[in-house]
Amino acid sequence: MFDKGLFSFADVQHKSWPIIVVTNPKPLLTVQPCKEPVELMATSSHIRMFIFSPSPIQVCEVLQFNRLNLFRLSNILVCQQVKLDQGSWTPCTLTGKNTPLYIVPWQPALYSTGLHVLEVRAKDTSGAEVITKIDFALDDTKPHFTLRSRIALMWDFTTVVCKNLAVILM
Repeated sequence: MFDKGLFSFADVQHKSWPIIVVTNPKPLLTVQPCKEPVELMATSSHIRMFIFSPSPIQVCEVLQFNRLNLFRLSNILVCQQVKLDQGSWTPCTLTGKNTPLYIVPWQPALYSTGLHVLEVRAKDTSGAEVITKIDFALDDTKPHFTLRSRIALMWDFTTVVCKNLAVILM
């Protein structure tokens, strides 16, 4: 989906609800600085996420600040929140009736350098609950992969299997 010129997506399992798509800040592995206006993330005023579910969303949380806020809306307990780094859950706000866009005010200057983690929790009225965790950076920080991960990513599995199979068959 496109949100303010930034393309975002979520990889989900079929019939797994709710679906959370964080559009600002973008996950570090999906940032395309040559094709998108990624500088918008560093100057934005809100964390933005779309939450989809066939049932109404009851809870949306983002881990960010050191407080927990619960409030009631139409006799349904609503705890809409976000979480950044090691903070506590902060409530989100649904922007309107016609869109599943939730927002949370934030101060991007506090996260201007290095790698950070954003967690979003959503629960719908059917009881289905999902927590999405993304790594993001507002500067040119690159993701860090362990040596094992780098070897796995660089390994040509087909060549290794074919050579080992040829040796076994001889």
